[in-house]
Amino acid sequence: MSLQFATGTVTGLIGHNGSGKSTLLKLLAKQLKPSSGEVLLDGKSLQWWRSKALARELAYLPQHLPAATGLTVSELVQMGRFAWHGLMTRMNQDDERIVAEALKLTHTEAFAAQLVDTLSGGERHRVFLAMCVAQQSRYLLLDEPLAALDIAHQLEVIQLVRRLAHELGLGVIIVIHDINLAAQYCDRLVAIKHGRLLYDETPAELMTQAKLQDIYGVALSLLPHPLNQHTVALL
Repeated sequence: MSLQFATGTVTGLIGHNGSGKSTLLKLLAKQLKPSSGEVLLDGKSLQWWRSKALARELAYLPQHLPAATGLTVSELVQMGRFAWHGLMTRMNQDDERIVAEALKLTHTEAFAAQLVDTLSGGERHRVFLAMCVAQQSRYLLLDEPLAALDIAHQLEVIQLVRRLAHELGLGVIIVIHDINLAAQYCDRLVAIKHGRLLYDETPAELMTQAKLQDIYGVALSLLPHPLNQHTVALL
């Protein structure tokens, strides 16, 4: 597998369960060490990047969110600034502005004073996404951020992710299962099967019956969306 990821674009990692999508994302986030080959950032192997310096370049949101016991939403989002100042440094006005903007972008400012543990699953995902936004890294690595959300919040989050990439110039790499959302909101789709790269194409190129059956192993029907003419896959 040989891939390059650029800023300013949304890349969707797609494929059946167990295909290797989350493993690839963990390799990119330095959560796993490759058994062979290298992951390079700016031409430098990830193994030589210090954690704090890497956190200024990469923000990683895992599939299973970590505990945030005793933290308010605002306090959790503030943790996104630690990559720039450390745990013991007080927030300055710029930090406070960045945190406020992250809360506003993710529509989580209404419960900034609430404890994270009291939130619903969908709200927790948006709050952790706000923390990643506050981190102000160049790349945002998201492992199934839509999984715990209802349809309305799935749409809200994927639209936000696309806006962050195109307006702020972030390089977003997202593991996503909904092929229709992936095709509509990602700029590029990377399909993985059994740990190998199967396709690396634009949504328009990839959304064919033959390629989708190759990826998922099921026959899907394709129709044009009645409002925007995007290709929609149906069972």
